Amino acid sequence: MDKPKYSSSKFRSNSLLKREDVHIWRVMWNDKLNVLIALIWWNEITINIRGMRRSPIESWQKLKR
Repeated sequence: MDKPKYSSSKFRSNSLLKREDVHIWRVMWNDKLNVLIALIWWNEITINIRGMRRSPIESWQKLKR
């Protein structure tokens, strides 16, 4: 009787390695997605701030208005 090419323990270890690879990929993808979301959020804030920019105030009278 020949020994099976893949034993069950070897199959389990390959399966675990694949799960780890998927987990690592998912964590890396989530990190990249979070960075992308943060960049979009930051760009929206800077655009809003630039849109609200007023001319510099040169005197107290203009500031009080």
